[in-house]
Amino acid sequence: MKRVLLYGLICLIFFPLATKAKSSSRYLLIGGSGNNQVSIIDKTTLKELWSYPLEAGTECNSVDVTASGEILIAYRGGARLVNPENNTVVWDIKAPRTNELSSASVLPGGGFLLAWSGHPAEIMELDDTGKIRKTIPFDTGIDHLHSQFRQVIKNRKGNYLIPLMGKGLLVEIDGNGKQLSSVETGGNPFSALELKDGTIVVPCGDAHVVKQYRKGKEIRCLNQNDIEDISLLFVAEVAMCRNGNLLICNWSGHEADKDQPLVIELDAENRPVWVLPSGRGIGSVSTVKELTEKILKQKNILH
Repeated sequence: MKRVLLYGLICLIFFPLATKAKSSSRYLLIGGSGNNQVSIIDKTTLKELWSYPLEAGTECNSVDVTASGEILIAYRGGARLVNPENNTVVWDIKAPRTNELSSASVLPGGGFLLAWSGHPAEIMELDDTGKIRKTIPFDTGIDHLHSQFRQVIKNRKGNYLIPLMGKGLLVEIDGNGKQLSSVETGGNPFSALELKDGTIVVPCGDAHVVKQYRKGKEIRCLNQNDIEDISLLFVAEVAMCRNGNLLICNWSGHEADKDQPLVIELDAENRPVWVLPSGRGIGSVSTVKELTEKILKQKNILH
């Protein structure tokens, strides 16, 4: 209880620092491995504004939002696009029963990127209607499906970055599935975030660290206890805020310590400007995206 109160004080102390920077959204879309729903929360009040229930036994490790406000959800057995105004399903793509789908994102130029683990694993690009327009099979070299990968991204060069959890590697492949490069990250890399200057941010799971790379070389590492009064657990997705701050999903599924915050927002100096504390009935969080007030009003979530 003392830790929860401390995190609340951190929010009050540091949140004004964030407001001095470029405006950032106060709304987050969250989901998580072991969480039975996907939610939209208000960062200021910590209230849940919207939720979408997930079927028993599913596992959400990717959420995203389209420009028009539809919510993209990966649920291990597939991926679906949901209209949050009435929770209707726009489209739903099922993974083969022998595969696991953990990666689903909205492509900047339109359409969607999905990836499921398997033998072989496959990356799929979809058009705006959910029709598959391109499929890229590739071999991860990892037998166990759940150890292959979580989130795959398409970089600015048009190639694909795949964090291989079971190998502690970040690999880059082209549109034909040919491996172009690899970087040893250690740990269990969960995702990759490409910044505007070409830096790649990699959260490394049970290694309890977040690393940054430029041109294949490690340039920075955020260690488990580098954030004052906070400990990094299994570091899942990291996402960029509009104001340049970093959101870190602090997943507790492998740890006895359930008192650490679920999501941490850091400024450029690695100072916590906001946290989502545990113990509020929200559930574990391994994936996060910022949402704008405009989108929430467009979908009648805010009035």
